[in-house]
Amino acid sequence: MKCSWGEGLPIITGKFGLKDKLEFPSFISVTKNGSMNDSLFCKYIFDCILCLYPNITPEWVYHENGDIISGPVLIKTDAGPGRLCANFANIEFRQKLERMGCHIILSLPNATSVSAEMDDLYREYKGCCRQKTQIVFQKKVFDRMMMIRDNSNIEDPTKKHVIKPVTLNPSDLSIMINGEEGDNLNDRPFLKTFNIERIKKSWENIGFVPFTRKCLDNKKVRHEIDESVPNNHSNNVEELQQKYNSIKVKLHEEGFNNECFDIIVPKAFKMKRLKENKDRIKMLIEKGATFSTSGLFIHTGNMVITADELTSAQKQHLDLVEQKKSDVIDKKNAAMLEVKINAVALAKKADHLGNDKLLLKDWKIILKYVLHITDDVATMSSFLTKKSVKDKLENVQWKQFFIEPKKTLVDITIDKSCNGINDDNMMLTNNIETDNV
Repeated sequence: MKCSWGEGLPIITGKFGLKDKLEFPSFISVTKNGSMNDSLFCKYIFDCILCLYPNITPEWVYHENGDIISGPVLIKTDAGPGRLCANFANIEFRQKLERMGCHIILSLPNATSVSAEMDDLYREYKGCCRQKTQIVFQKKVFDRMMMIRDNSNIEDPTKKHVIKPVTLNPSDLSIMINGEEGDNLNDRPFLKTFNIERIKKSWENIGFVPFTRKCLDNKKVRHEIDESVPNNHSNNVEELQQKYNSIKVKLHEEGFNNECFDIIVPKAFKMKRLKENKDRIKMLIEKGATFSTSGLFIHTGNMVITADELTSAQKQHLDLVEQKKSDVIDKKNAAMLEVKINAVALAKKADHLGNDKLLLKDWKIILKYVLHITDDVATMSSFLTKKSVKDKLENVQWKQFFIEPKKTLVDITIDKSCNGINDDNMMLTNNIETDNV
């Protein structure tokens, strides 16, 4: 990343949770896969958002005249990468935000196009950025053409321009998203889109602040019969179904086959959720839906991913996963211990009676143990004959793994004088058993 990439990027002015209006620069981040991840999302929350609200507190605090002194911060975002990650660090990060007074609410799955303010703003913004990107690219093509033309008039090869393919790079970022100083407002995508008037308009279109639910009137929203929330489309859907049924009757009366017209408009149903918090957590874990946005909505109706209800369920889920992993490892270790015991016994048999006395299955047991302790990547299915097994064992010098330690008795002179210790309570021996490894 280069500092020059940030030159010309937008600078915003706002008050947020501060006493006075201040200017704030843009931020740039780069990841290997070009996408958001949990560590970057964490930095984004702390370094880009919460620094604007030094007055954040878990509860609202008001002045005597009714002005807000401090209070919680609500971050409304989509369910993209980095929000719900199945690791303890991500859960602890969200629990920390909850304690601070910061709440993150996710949009419903597959619904951000009508329920997210940023999506509403980006419809126009992305189109403006694409137009500006084409202008930047065309200018680069033109400059390259002029260099080629200049080269045709330069006789000295050392003075000719170096002609490179036309590409866009991060240094073009500021112009593509916000034009240049002196450009008309219509040619400056960021300033044209993200201003007070248009931001408030997007709030109105979505209906979250203030809470009018206007997004339900969006043409992209599918409506059903018997919806619990009254809207302008409910009656239209019911009338459509009635009209459809009457046409079927009319066709039947006129002698036509109406059995192919079997479409029924779906009826809305109210999700039955458990009342007790502990029961909802138990259901989430049983269904394996603790890290699923649709699962959270179906079983709890709660999309605030910083809520204790959800983070505690997710923590319990990860504890169960870790326990299962531990059980699998213990099971594998127990199985390998049995293999070791059998392999040692067979190695002794080969040492005493000769290698020819072992069968193919015996050599495979020895090989399985040797591959395990040497961390060899070879698989047992690769060795189908006794010769292939023995060749592999000889290559790794398998006998070195079955050498028994020799025991011997040595005499060691022991000084009986031990200060502060009663000799009657001491047991001394000069027969010390040692292992020669």
